[in-house]
Amino acid sequence: MPADERLRVIFKRVHVRDDADWFGSGEWYFRATVNNTPVGDTSFTFNAVQDRYITLPASQWYAIEPVGDRRDVIVRFQAIDRDVTFDDDLGSVEETLSYPYRQFNYRGRHSTEYYILDWDVELSVQGRFGRHPPNTVFATRQHSGSVSYDTVSGAGGMARFEICPVRPTPPDGSLPPRPTLLPAAAALPPERNDAHTDIVTAGDVPMLVPENTMPNPAVIPILTPPTAEWEPGNPPRANSESAARIEFSYYHPANLNFTDADPRLDWSFRSLSGGAAVDFVGSSQGRKVLVYGTSAGEGLLEIRFQGALFATYRALVQHVRHIRYRANILNGPNAASQPRSTPENVRDHIEVANCFLRQMGLMLIPDRDRSLRHNARRTGIEGIFRINVTANRTRNLGTLAAFRWATRRNARPNVAPPNGPILNIAYVHSAHRPGHAPPQPIWGAATDFPANGPGAATNSIFDTDTGNAPAAGTGPPSPTTSWYRAAGHGSGVPPDLGPDPAGTEMRLVGPFQRPGPPNVSNLFAFLISDATPVNPAMAPGMRHFGRTIAHELGHVLNLRHRMGAGDDGLQYPEHENVMCQGESATVGQDFDIIQARAARRGPLVPP
Repeated sequence: MPADERLRVIFKRVHVRDDADWFGSGEWYFRATVNNTPVGDTSFTFNAVQDRYITLPASQWYAIEPVGDRRDVIVRFQAIDRDVTFDDDLGSVEETLSYPYRQFNYRGRHSTEYYILDWDVELSVQGRFGRHPPNTVFATRQHSGSVSYDTVSGAGGMARFEICPVRPTPPDGSLPPRPTLLPAAAALPPERNDAHTDIVTAGDVPMLVPENTMPNPAVIPILTPPTAEWEPGNPPRANSESAARIEFSYYHPANLNFTDADPRLDWSFRSLSGGAAVDFVGSSQGRKVLVYGTSAGEGLLEIRFQGALFATYRALVQHVRHIRYRANILNGPNAASQPRSTPENVRDHIEVANCFLRQMGLMLIPDRDRSLRHNARRTGIEGIFRINVTANRTRNLGTLAAFRWATRRNARPNVAPPNGPILNIAYVHSAHRPGHAPPQPIWGAATDFPANGPGAATNSIFDTDTGNAPAAGTGPPSPTTSWYRAAGHGSGVPPDLGPDPAGTEMRLVGPFQRPGPPNVSNLFAFLISDATPVNPAMAPGMRHFGRTIAHELGHVLNLRHRMGAGDDGLQYPEHENVMCQGESATVGQDFDIIQARAARRGPLVPP
């Protein structure tokens, strides 16, 4: 029985219609029960004056009854005139309170020829009795993928709350089906929070963009309160800018009017594996929370609506892993063969890419090695270099050999910790897809990476804690990756998750490594081209470049396209994933939990 589903019966006053005495006023006492439990003081005698009120002491004349089991509550009240010879029964009134309960003032509704009883029924909401607005929710019950609720006015409804891991959230038609609503409920509008998130807008300073800009990440980062785990030498950021932002994407109906710090919505966490643990920054109530990890593993955030399980959100809880990079800008002899990106632009692109990568608990930081090769020169920004090359080495590159020549310039091979492994990035003026006629410009290309560690044997990974095979007879934990919509899958909101005995499998790519001696072949590398589109309001296209970097790094971490050539077998969401081929940067923003599980096990990511 829910602890807070209680009603309070308050006997307030008695209007004396007839004092029942021949001379003077009456001497009345009262007997009252609520479900046969006595209420008030029957030994006290009140002076009953005709046409006046007897006010009953509030501290005595009330009863609180738990009603979580939806029992009937029988209320009885009797007035008696005390006399010398025998007491006179002045009559009884009775009312049965049945589910659905409602707050009510029974003024003048119960009477005998001698008196009129005024009494109230109040319902407890969030531990507080009183007169609540009519639409205030009194009681909730969990149902399949939703919650049924009753208001203090006795009305009922169905409510649903979703925390979709994908931003922007796919259209309703491509989401798992929601429970069928009654026509009256279906006519009410929902509240949505599912648009794309602006990582960079005009006028933003990228270095000040919080790394937790993307909500509902696959990885909740482990942080050291009160500041985040951050690159040594850089100022720490507050947990409000580093903790995972978990927030609703949809709830129905909108007239529930949930707020960001709503006390009706309580969040908690339970470990699914590894002893995962988290803590909240500030409040753990409302439509959205800030949460950070304190112990690694996998776990489930659960949100309850006045006690009833409303929605869940599954995530990995892991340390942020730093991937060291060096970026080389390949300049041709004139403006027609020089990338437009400056070293400052490259630094900003990396910052934007980190907002995407933070969803997987990854972060790019500059390689602090200052050694130079291939006539490279330092730029004054750590990890970023310039190299003078001939025009044909940076403009209109169209073969894999040309790509790999570019990404070898001033590159560092895989080296021993603490400096390695190293990601090598080449910025070129322009490139197009090899073997494609007419030439098709490309934004970037991954040129070198080894096989994924645990997925090397099969080039695939399962969305389970073992990472390489589902347990016998079980499917992936709830909710499924990206709320994968397929036969047998549900929305990921228990208990409407469908069976999935085969588990969810994602194909990986790799290895893709050039031949040659170790200092050439043992590389992690990709190139970035000026074909990356530019938003004139955000020159030089920081969001687009940042997403392209995150996409190509995904390939280096052995992730296939989610949609497009060489897809990963899931093909969902259709447009919103970072690894969707050729999608707009304002749409393809999501890395999901199975991608995070795979990418974090690749050899480029430090253990």
